[in-house]
Formats: sequence, structure tokens, C-alpha cells
Amino acid sequence: MAAPAGRPTPLRRGANLPALPRKPSRMVEALSWGVLVLCVGGLLGGGYVFRNHVIDAWPQAAKLYTALGVGTPVSELRLTDVSFSQSMQQGRPALTVKGVIRNDGAAEITVPLVLVKLRNAAGRDIFQWTYQLPEPLLGAGAKVTFESSTIDPPAEARNLEVTFAPGG
Repeated sequence: MAAPAGRPTPLRRGANLPALPRKPSRMVEALSWGVLVLCVGGLLGGGYVFRNHVIDAWPQAAKLYTALGVGTPVSELRLTDVSFSQSMQQGRPALTVKGVIRNDGAAEITVPLVLVKLRNAAGRDIFQWTYQLPEPLLGAGAKVTFESSTIDPPAEARNLEVTFAPGG
């Protein structure tokens, strides 16, 4: 018997169920995960190994590396001939620190901030400042001098330490 006019014909039993996709084989699934792990690992490893090149090409990436606790490697950088002097600048006492930064490595490197810490007689840090080289890229085997001053250093300062700022 035909359906009355204006009413759709009923579907056969089970005809309106969604199609179920076939489950991929375990080998295809394992291979897909393996490729994903290799790609992500390769990107992370490359970003770590070539971080100097990444920072040179994209300086804002230095903040990301610092946030992740991975700074610019400074093992090839050396601070030498560090000296200090006291003087008067603009009628106020000033402390000037000078030195040489050498790149003993075989590749150009981005020099991190130079960190100057002043300590009291007990060895506690009481004051610090940083200095950025005007041109932070230092070629292989090259050296550059730096000079940085602060006005009105704490009178109780007895020792000073000059290093590279952590996190690059």
C-alpha cells in the first residue's frame, strides 16, 4: 500500500544510522604516532641546538628561551681584564667597571647581558646592574671591550663580581 499524499515514505529499518568509520590498523596507528613524536622531537631538538641562530634571526625568542630556563650558552665567552675605578660624575660618586669579552668559540655568538654585583663585607648582594653591549653579536675568536658606570653606588659595598646575566 502506498503512503498517503504529503507524507514521506518510511525508511527501511537501520537506514538512517550514521556510517561508522573503519578502525585503522594498529600498525598504521603506531606509525602515525611515531612520525608525530619524531617531528616534534626534531623541532624541539633543533630549537635547542641552534638556539643562537634562532635568537640571531628572531631576537624576541631570547625571552622564550629564558622563560624555559634555557639560556644562550656562555661557555665559549670569557670575561678578562676586568677592572674598576671610582670617580665623580655630575658632582656625585660613581663606580666604573671595564673589561674585555672574548669569544673563544668557533661560531658567532650573542653576548648576554653583563651583570655587575656589589657585595657588602658579609658577602651579601646589596646592589646590581646590567649592561648590554651596543652590538651583542660577537664573531668567532673576536673580543670587545665594555665599560659601564653607576652613580651613587652603596657606600657599604666592599666587593664586586662581574659575570654574565643568567638566562642569557
